[in-house]
Amino acid sequence: MTRKEIATSFVIETATSDVLKAFKLYTDPSFKHHNVYTEAETPKLIQAMKESRLQFPDRTVTILHVLEDGDFVSVRSHIVMNQNVLEVIAVHTFKFKDQKIIEMWDTVQIIPEEVVNLNGF
Repeated sequence: MTRKEIATSFVIETATSDVLKAFKLYTDPSFKHHNVYTEAETPKLIQAMKESRLQFPDRTVTILHVLEDGDFVSVRSHIVMNQNVLEVIAVHTFKFKDQKIIEMWDTVQIIPEEVVNLNGF
């Protein structure tokens, strides 16, 4: 798999299927993250992702863009957490070492009920 495919699979699988399996397949043991809502330890992030998965079992992810620059891959996605209730645009940026994710940053923007920008999201 390419790094773009790995990053894309990681985003989709952690949001819609087996979080732990995705971490085992795609991340390096040295993995660290920068999610501001979760403690720094990887097991804490995994647990938060599992809980989110249980809270939103019908969540869908649509990949909009995937960009690669050296050791970094960014994935921009549209995530529907709960139909007609909560939708977000997310950008996950990953740093790679070889073919494994070693670091992750995520930025999420909630899509308001009324989008005033005619260009959309």
